[in-house]
Amino acid sequence: MVYPNPITDQLDVQLAHSVNGYGYAELFNTGGTLIRKSDINIQNGQCQFEFSSINILNPGMYVLRIIQNNNILLTEKVVKGSGGL
Repeated sequence: MVYPNPITDQLDVQLAHSVNGYGYAELFNTGGTLIRKSDINIQNGQCQFEFSSINILNPGMYVLRIIQNNNILLTEKVVKGSGGL
């Protein structure tokens, strides 16, 4: 689960299973282009992180992917709203 959705500058992610350690988050546009990448620390299946300059992204649909040890832990569609961040 990813919240808030529509996204703001900070995202909270809760994974379906309890994992710990470092990984990374990737944000793609609907064309599959990598827009942002951020190192993250996952504790008990949860992580909180910020993507820099997310406020300059165009409103619309994006895909968030969480990866740890070359395993995709989460792929979820997120929306960047048109409101100010």
